[in-house]
Amino acid sequence: MIRITFVCTGNTCRSVMAEKVFNKMLSDKGIEGAAADSAGTAAMSHYSIYGDLELVLDEKGVEHGGHTPRRVDRAIMEEADLVLVMTRGHKEFLLEFFPEHSGKVYMLSEYAEGTEEDVPDPIGQGVEAYRRAYCEIERYLENVIERIRDELAR
Repeated sequence: MIRITFVCTGNTCRSVMAEKVFNKMLSDKGIEGAAADSAGTAAMSHYSIYGDLELVLDEKGVEHGGHTPRRVDRAIMEEADLVLVMTRGHKEFLLEFFPEHSGKVYMLSEYAEGTEEDVPDPIGQGVEAYRRAYCEIERYLENVIERIRDELAR
């Protein structure tokens, strides 16, 4: 089983979106042997996902219920085989606090396309910003899925 953890700041938006979309893509493509979860560098368990995110996920037919934000910690880092973050800042944070896991921490864009592009935070910018983030994350995830499929085939 390949375990992927997506990380953003509050674990209420981008990382949740990536987790839910990735798991749906795995299911839709019939890929077994991989699963995703998510966490945040500054997550608080009393946070909840935003209405705009719920709206966009509903539009795309992506299940999102039951999410409770989690702050990234040593146990999460140890359990993950691959940690994909949304920004350079998230990567720097994880490398500073969990240097022993540096070999499995990548920016989402870096792992997907070999670039180092931040996925912009749509919080507070309205539903269109969430739609743009969804499209960007989905594009990256298509490439991640192909890499995971190749890894599972070995």
